[in-house]
Amino acid sequence: MHSTAKGADIVLASPLCGQPPLFLKSALEDFQTELTHRLNQAPVVQHALANTVKQEAVKLEGSDAVFYLCGHAPLWDLTNSEESIKLIKAFTAANKPTGFVCHAQQCDVT
Repeated sequence: MHSTAKGADIVLASPLCGQPPLFLKSALEDFQTELTHRLNQAPVVQHALANTVKQEAVKLEGSDAVFYLCGHAPLWDLTNSEESIKLIKAFTAANKPTGFVCHAQQCDVT
């Protein structure tokens, strides 16, 4: 779990835990922005990404929301994941916020 400067506790999760795979085009210079350069140089962010928990560890109880970030994962990898589908359905049925961002230009991670 990681706490932000604004007091939110965030759990980063991925299907296999550890460093999530990167869509190769995302690493090309044409796809880099000032923000991606900043995040790539942020030790706290890089450590958090390298140490994600297994997605099935995320539970409805004790969580306020679920948020899927980045384009490739929500579009392709996680749409076929039974664990991901179960998580989305549980949060939706409980009327808890469930969000998705695809190919966002900017995201405030503080």
